[in-house]
Amino acid sequence: MSGAFLMSREIFGHEIWQDVAKFRIFFYIVGNAVFSERGVTKGGIHIGRGQYLRSYRNIREDLLYVEKNAEKYYSLHTIKNKIDELTKEGALTVEETKLGTLFTVVNYQHYQGFEAYKKDEVQQERNSNGTPTEQQTNSNGTATEQQRNNKNYVINAKQDITTTSTADSAIDPVDEIANRFSDLRTAYEGRPAHPNMKDYEAIARIVARGMPLPQTIQLLEQCFSEHNQREPNGAIKSFVYCEKYIADHFERLQAAETARQTAKSTSANVRQFKPKQDGYQYDYGF
Repeated sequence: MSGAFLMSREIFGHEIWQDVAKFRIFFYIVGNAVFSERGVTKGGIHIGRGQYLRSYRNIREDLLYVEKNAEKYYSLHTIKNKIDELTKEGALTVEETKLGTLFTVVNYQHYQGFEAYKKDEVQQERNSNGTPTEQQTNSNGTATEQQRNNKNYVINAKQDITTTSTADSAIDPVDEIANRFSDLRTAYEGRPAHPNMKDYEAIARIVARGMPLPQTIQLLEQCFSEHNQREPNGAIKSFVYCEKYIADHFERLQAAETARQTAKSTSANVRQFKPKQDGYQYDYGF
């Protein structure tokens, strides 16, 4: 792909800059959106200015990145969630078609129109020439205005960001398990291997069970190890196989823990039997 597109430097002061996955997805869609005023037609579908036609699966492939010398992919779950957030925040609209999802960048004309940047330059010049009081008022604004601008995807707010949302930076357990599954397959097969849609669905079912992530990873690694011992020349191709292994072993561990807790509780409530001293005679009542 050739050509260029515009993006305001003020995006570095926008809250989206803190969310790497969301920023990459948004930047990717804006950069690939149709620039032509006339738009284009593909497979009988008209793609207008500021629109981009792509499937979630292809977006996942396009956003491949390298971490610790290994190729990584965002899960379809993560990509869908981030696009849902962008939609709710008014950055994008989405429409399903027979060829994929049609994404529309809401403020595309603002990003790609020189007029918006010229207005910013005029405003900056006016602010720099104003009185100290005017400069401070223009720079700070009210708290409400700053909060509103921070959510505005026209990206025209300049604010210092000093905190990072822990929710956005938290590791998604689906991604963590998928990445480990990919690493294990790659290691045992000797070539790059990546989870598919069915793998992610099986992983999501495991996560929905509420199993602790460290224990899930441990059982996943144990599954690969035992399979390799039984079938040195075989390979695990689907997480569905691991799903059954992990679920079965986790249920056994839970059952064993329940039995231990029951045994402790029972032993604590049972009084020790003490035999009667010699010479004691029972009264049998006859």
